[in-house]
Amino acid sequence: MNISDEEKTEDQIANDENVSGDYADREEGPAENETWAAYNQRLYVEHSQTTFYGSVNIYDTSAVPSTSFNQLFSGTEYQICGYLEDVFGNDSPVRAESFSSAADDVNFGWSVTSSQDNLQITTDAQTICDIVSYGCGINPLRNVDCKKTDTSSTARRLQTTTYTSVYSGVVGMSKQDS
Repeated sequence: MNISDEEKTEDQIANDENVSGDYADREEGPAENETWAAYNQRLYVEHSQTTFYGSVNIYDTSAVPSTSFNQLFSGTEYQICGYLEDVFGNDSPVRAESFSSAADDVNFGWSVTSSQDNLQITTDAQTICDIVSYGCGINPLRNVDCKKTDTSSTARRLQTTTYTSVYSGVVGMSKQDS
C-alpha cells in the first residue's frame, strides 16, 4: 500500500532516506587502478559487515507482501530476522532464519570467429573483448585473457586467400577472479 510523504511517520521517512542513500552510494565498478578481484574482495568485506533493516506494513493478511533480495554474494551465509507487531502494540516472538546463496558461478569462456577473403583482419583482441563485454552488459574489466589467433588458407583454383581470426576470452564471475 503506497502512502504519501505527508502520511509517513518519522521512522518511515528516515528509512526512505537511508535506502535512497544506499542506492546513491552504490558502486558500479572498481576504483581507478583497482583490479576486479580486489574490488570484489573489498565489496565482500563491506557487505559482510553491513546490517540491512526495514519494515513492511501489512494491512490485510489476504495479501501479505513478499520481500526479495538482490546483490547477494554467491556462496555466502545470510540471516534474516523478523517479528510482527499488531495494532494493539503486541509483539510476536522474534524469528530468525538462515539461508545461503548459491555456490560461486564458474568463469565462462567465449569466442568469436571472423573470416574474410583476400583481406587480412587487423582488429585487435582488446577491441573485440570490449565489444563482447558491452554486448553482454558486463564490466570490461571482468573480461580477461583476451586472445586473437590468426590463420590463413589459399584456394588453388581461384588463388583466393581466406584469413580467419578467432578471438577468445574468459568472463570472470566469482569473487576470486583475477
